[in-house]
Amino acid sequence: MNQYFYILIVTILFSLPILFWYFYYKPNKKTKVKDLYSEGLDLLIAGHRKSAYQNFKNIIQNDTENIKAYLKMGQ
Repeated sequence: MNQYFYILIVTILFSLPILFWYFYYKPNKKTKVKDLYSEGLDLLIAGHRKSAYQNFKNIIQNDTENIKAYLKMGQ
């Protein structure tokens, strides 16, 4: 009985850091609004207005209160 208890404890102790990393440190696949905004500004400076417009449109879909994206979209 003690042997199974120790195996269970060791298994839990080894799996906790893996689960913690998976839920808290794993990079998100979603692009952040700041990344989209800076990419949109870069595209706007490079002269790719349609691509920049799409980026700002994606920002507005993710964050409807982002006033800067609305202003840049109007340009």
